[in-house]
Amino acid sequence: MYHRVSRQKENQGTYIGSIATAPGQQNLTRLFDSESDALFTGGSDGDYLLYLSEGSLIARPFDSKRGEFAGDATTIADDVGSTGTYGWFSTSLTGTLAYRGARDSVAPNQLQWFDRNGKQVGRLGAADEPSANEVQLSPDGKTVAVTRGDRLARNGTRVWMADLARGVFSRLDSREGTETAMTIAPNGSVIFSSSANEALGDLY
Repeated sequence: MYHRVSRQKENQGTYIGSIATAPGQQNLTRLFDSESDALFTGGSDGDYLLYLSEGSLIARPFDSKRGEFAGDATTIADDVGSTGTYGWFSTSLTGTLAYRGARDSVAPNQLQWFDRNGKQVGRLGAADEPSANEVQLSPDGKTVAVTRGDRLARNGTRVWMADLARGVFSRLDSREGTETAMTIAPNGSVIFSSSANEALGDLY
């Protein structure tokens, strides 16, 4: 079972294939449209597929022999985090579930300046800024770029910029999609990032 990401929405979702089958001979009938990967789990009351839908963790009975759903979906947790295509949840074959909340990825923090002796010499931005995952200074030292979680969009991280003199962050790009692997070009006027705005892993 695997999750496909495609520019065509009708091709994106969860599929079932065979390890012993060549790529060109795999069954390309989509099991269902899904925004994240799905996990199979079994228990005393039957087998299930777990997947995310609009930030909620869903469990749906699944017939593994026939490769199809065997009942209605049930929500088992709300506000579950993801990277956009990978849900932050895991399960054992016996039915034990672990997951991470969406808000855990955007816990408030604040960027701080330290000198070479480890002494704090300044702070940047508000004390309740969402968590910064990547931090990079521009070559001239006047601008900082960060990637940080977006709680409302539930869509991974975005690139934010701040002028160090003002210390106020703003979104670099208003489009939807996760932005990662951000880097500032040597001339300081161009920022590169890997993005899922249109396709997973495109470079902008």
